[in-house]
Amino acid sequence: MSALLVISFCLWSLDRGLEITDEAYYLLLGMHPDAVKLYISAQQWVTGPLWQVTGSLMSFRAAGMVLLMASAALLAIGATSALRQTPLPSADDLGGRSRVIAASLVGALLYAATINLSPCYNLLASAGAYAAAGLLLLSLRTDDRWRRTGLLLLVGIALAVEFVSKPSSGVATLCLLAFWLLVAGQSLPRKMIGLASVLAGFACGAFALAVTQTTIADARLALSQGMELFRMVQVEPVGARLTRYLVEFCRHSIDAVEAFTVVILAVSLYLLTRRLIFAGLAILSLLYTLVSGRYLLGGVDQYVLQMQAAFVLFLLGLLVALPVCKADRRTGAIVAGLALLPYTVAVGTGNAIFTQVIVSLAPWGVALALLAAGDFPRKADKVLAMTLCAAFVATVAAQIISSGFRAPYHLQAPLIAQSQAVTVGELGSVRVDPETANFVSKLQLAAGTCGIVSGAPFLGLYNIPGVALVLETVPLSTPWLNNVAQADAVLTRAPPGILGSSVVALLLNADGSRPELPAALESFPAGFQYCGEATYPFGSQRIQIWSSRAS
Repeated sequence: MSALLVISFCLWSLDRGLEITDEAYYLLLGMHPDAVKLYISAQQWVTGPLWQVTGSLMSFRAAGMVLLMASAALLAIGATSALRQTPLPSADDLGGRSRVIAASLVGALLYAATINLSPCYNLLASAGAYAAAGLLLLSLRTDDRWRRTGLLLLVGIALAVEFVSKPSSGVATLCLLAFWLLVAGQSLPRKMIGLASVLAGFACGAFALAVTQTTIADARLALSQGMELFRMVQVEPVGARLTRYLVEFCRHSIDAVEAFTVVILAVSLYLLTRRLIFAGLAILSLLYTLVSGRYLLGGVDQYVLQMQAAFVLFLLGLLVALPVCKADRRTGAIVAGLALLPYTVAVGTGNAIFTQVIVSLAPWGVALALLAAGDFPRKADKVLAMTLCAAFVATVAAQIISSGFRAPYHLQAPLIAQSQAVTVGELGSVRVDPETANFVSKLQLAAGTCGIVSGAPFLGLYNIPGVALVLETVPLSTPWLNNVAQADAVLTRAPPGILGSSVVALLLNADGSRPELPAALESFPAGFQYCGEATYPFGSQRIQIWSSRAS
């Protein structure tokens, strides 16, 4: 039931909201992959073909939803298959498999509580990791050599998708899956052949993605120059970032344990004494804490609380099911891998890693559902494990659905208020709030005033790529411009005279002044025609549109 409600919510949300920063960046990469000359993630090698197939915002988001759901289902099926003939046999019947798949789908679709489902580096990294893990787990149950090799080649291809989308995640997930192969209980030659098959699939997949979208030389140059842009906004060394991950993780974990102290204490007392009164106290205190602590709510201001609840529920589920995990080495290794998989996807983020796993929680749903289906020495243990699993799924589902009624990421109004249909260029029909509809109307009026043509070069200063979507223009080299140093770097590498045919959008400072302009625009506004101004409601962002007089 939770999975059906979550899927229904995600379908309802597919045509709602027009966000002009992050999602706009993802959309422009997919819509204009050939125009992207600077990047640190080659996600457009995947999203470009997806946009060609879908061709509208709603369909593109639906494609992202399908990718997440299909890969999460594959992960659930693979884990269930790998754990046959272990202490978890009851997960192998139809009802057990359905519950594991449902838990995986709900965990995966928590992504939709953060931002809509347009395919991008985070979504593709999650989907690639899920698919790779699921295929590898399926291969562990296969005795046929050729079928196993084929599955492991597909594992490598899925990892290649993850790697080109988010390189750090691809490498981390590859290391985790190599661990699974090495502890799979097979002969050493078979393990080595399996690892070689994965690496071969990875190399072939990455090469195929590259040569079908660009050339190796162009990709190398784009990545090198893209890293220069990246370092202009991300100067944190790798060692410092990993240290920060650890410090932030410890702090958030301690906060989570403190918030759920009564629940954790009650579960611990039950496991020590096996007295049912403590199990009952654990369930009641859990319900009270989830409700009173607002852990059932989603929204942009809830990410830490959302992950605290998921983290504690997952740890308690593992604690209760510890006898099941310890009974078999394969079970323990697979559960440990499922526990770590969200973190391999999150590696590389500039955010706190504790909260970043909110976009990749399908493995936790799979692990809890499998453990709850295990053979427990006591019926009360099984009831408690099933309760914790149900609480995890219900909590995540509530967070997803409630996010549609609360403050969303970089939008002025909740999704429920995004109900006015407007047509936005190639995106097609989009439902937005009245203020955003006015923003779109004014931008379209500005385009008409200056006769801006579809496909004109676009320079957005700064971090306003969504304006290009409304104007139907194409960003110069990259949609990602956050500061004057990046703009200088882009214009230095741009074709000579390109500004003579470009559209420039300026995000005004809070006092109404213009932002710092790159050196190539030192004589601005000379040579440009003022087209109009529009205010994006989130943050009351005033944006001016200027068009080159020669365009």
